[in-house]
Amino acid sequence: MRSEHVKAQFEAQIAAARKVEIYDYMFLAFGSLLGFVRCNGIISHDSDMDLGIFADKLDAESINAYIDEIRKSGLFKYRDRSNRNPVTNKHFWASCKNHPDGYKCCHWFMFEHKGYVWHHKGQGARIKGIPSLYLQQGGEVEFLGQKVHIPKNTGSCLDWWYPDWLTPRAGGSSFGIDLIVKDWSNKSQWQIKQ
Repeated sequence: MRSEHVKAQFEAQIAAARKVEIYDYMFLAFGSLLGFVRCNGIISHDSDMDLGIFADKLDAESINAYIDEIRKSGLFKYRDRSNRNPVTNKHFWASCKNHPDGYKCCHWFMFEHKGYVWHHKGQGARIKGIPSLYLQQGGEVEFLGQKVHIPKNTGSCLDWWYPDWLTPRAGGSSFGIDLIVKDWSNKSQWQIKQ
């Protein structure tokens, strides 16, 4: 049963985050946060679990230690994808799957710049932002049998990511704000595009 594999995966992710001491910087994001709010579970049409990590508050070694720890646990057995910032060597994104029928899990290592928190998959993918005011670490909740953080302003995050989130349906679109980066080593040339 897929739900058993999803729960086992999530348990291993939380254990790894606690072991390498990044748990306090991790939170439910995107569709997983929506699933928590709607049904305290994973939405039936969702195909992945999304975990955000405030990467600016961590060094590359801590982030890499987390990725190494979940690799050791077998979570990347059926899916092993990731991309890193070429300057800081911090991961932008990592996606794993511990069972062929289980959900994939996307880790979004987010960073702040000019009043927004940004996320993307790396290598030419859109860099999408949300106002920093909306995305701040909040308290712990119970989700799939584990304690995990959620954003402090959950409703504001969902309003931004899924403007029509109160109407249950598959898909959705977020407000359009992108960061244009041609050179990761030169922040003065990064451009915000709305």
